[in-house]
Amino acid sequence: MTGPGGQVRLLLLLAHLRPSRWRKTPANVGLKTGIIAEERGLVVSRGEIRFRTYRLTAAGIAFLADNTTV
Repeated sequence: MTGPGGQVRLLLLLAHLRPSRWRKTPANVGLKTGIIAEERGLVVSRGEIRFRTYRLTAAGIAFLADNTTV
């Protein structure tokens, strides 16, 4: 996920998630993006592949804050 599209999908996923609530990925964000985010320590996941849900970690919150503007 080195291209700009991958970065956009990663940010979409992180902006959709919450640290205290398990959620599915948003539309247009696939399983690969979730796996990459988990490998980077930005999210944690649970459940089977088809029904996987994600939650933000502290690293994910920091990454999101560093890479978005209000």
